[in-house]
Amino acid sequence: MSEPSALPQIEPVDSPIDFERIAARLQAKIAELPPLDYGALHAELATLAVPSPTVCTLQSLNEDIGKIAEYCDRATEIYLLAHRRSYIIETITDLLTQGWVKFSREKSEGNRTGEAKLKTSQFADLAMDAVVLLKAADKVSRSLEKKHAMLHDQLDCQGRMMRIGEFQRNSSNWNRGLDSAEVTMESERTKTIVDGDGAGDIFDTQATLDRAVEAGEKAGTVV
Repeated sequence: MSEPSALPQIEPVDSPIDFERIAARLQAKIAELPPLDYGALHAELATLAVPSPTVCTLQSLNEDIGKIAEYCDRATEIYLLAHRRSYIIETITDLLTQGWVKFSREKSEGNRTGEAKLKTSQFADLAMDAVVLLKAADKVSRSLEKKHAMLHDQLDCQGRMMRIGEFQRNSSNWNRGLDSAEVTMESERTKTIVDGDGAGDIFDTQATLDRAVEAGEKAGTVV
C-alpha cells in the first residue's frame, strides 16, 4: 500500500528566494507528467475520420459504425491526456504569474503584470501546446460522435425500409391469392348457373330454350 501524500504546508513568501523555491517544486510537478509527442498526436487525430460511403448498405453502415466507435475511444484517450497536462500546467502558470507580482520592483501595476507574464512565459508555452491538443481532440471527438449518430439514423432508416418492402411484398402476394380465389369462385358459380337444371334459369341457353318451347313459354323467363 502506497504511503499517503504529505499534507500541504503554508509556504513562506518573504523574498524572491521563496518564489524560486516554490517555482522549483512546481517544475518537479510538471516533470512527473507523462511526456506527449504533440506532433505525432495531431497527425493521428487528422487520420481519425471515416469517409462517407457512396452506397449505404447495412454491411457498410455497420462497418463504419464500428470504425467510428474505435476512433472515438482513441480521440477520448488523447483528450484525457491533454486535459490533465493542460490543467496542471495552466494552474501552475497562473500561480507563478500572479505570485511574481508580489516581488516585482516595477512601479506600475501594468509593468509588474507584464514582467510576471514574461518571467513565466516558458510555462505558458507548455500550457499552450497542451491546450491546443486538448481542443483538437475535443473537436475530432465531437465530430465523430455526430457522425456516429448520423450513421445510426441511416441504419434505422434502412431497417424500416426493408420492413416496409417486406410488408408490401407480403400484401401483394396475399392480394394476388385473394383475386385468384375470387376468379375461381366466380367461374364455379357461373358454371353452376349455366349447366344446372331446374327452376331459376333465366339465361337463353339451349337447354332453357328447349324447356321454354315445351312449356309454351317465352325464352328468358323463369321456368
